[in-house]
Amino acid sequence: MVSELVAKGTLFVLTVVAARRLSRDAFGVWTLGATLGWMLGVLVDGGLQMHLARVLARVPRAHAASVLQRWSGWRLGASVIGLAGAALAVQVPGGWLAQGANTGTTVQDSTMRLAVWCFAAAGLCGSHSEFFNHVFRGLARSDLESTLAVLSRGALLIFGGLALWFGHGLLPFALVT
Repeated sequence: MVSELVAKGTLFVLTVVAARRLSRDAFGVWTLGATLGWMLGVLVDGGLQMHLARVLARVPRAHAASVLQRWSGWRLGASVIGLAGAALAVQVPGGWLAQGANTGTTVQDSTMRLAVWCFAAAGLCGSHSEFFNHVFRGLARSDLESTLAVLSRGALLIFGGLALWFGHGLLPFALVT
């Protein structure tokens, strides 16, 4: 529970810092890209992480590696397809992302499009972390899950905060996340 509070708290602090340091448009692009990444993560997962946790909890430990190997390849392939789809969605002129999904923000600039894609990629990477968290749950290793969650969110807070504080705009923040 503590690790989950720390992880969510770091995201909250990073959001507050981003709201203060980024322009209105840049903050809108960040939220748009982060939402796209979250949605892609849910889409490419397709419930696999829950299935995998359940299977890993039932199989002997000796078979856990083969189960994980079989499904992690599928998960990685789905993420590559998701990243390609995000790249295409960002490049469509006049499309949903180009209009900022009715946020008033336009993502016409190539730097902003790259930032949206980077934030979407970060969301997909976060979904891989969640995938492996379910692996650890299935293996009854919540100690590893909580440690990795705190370390990764702490690193995001430190490097994202530094990029926002000392960086020059949205792209350095996007590249760090």
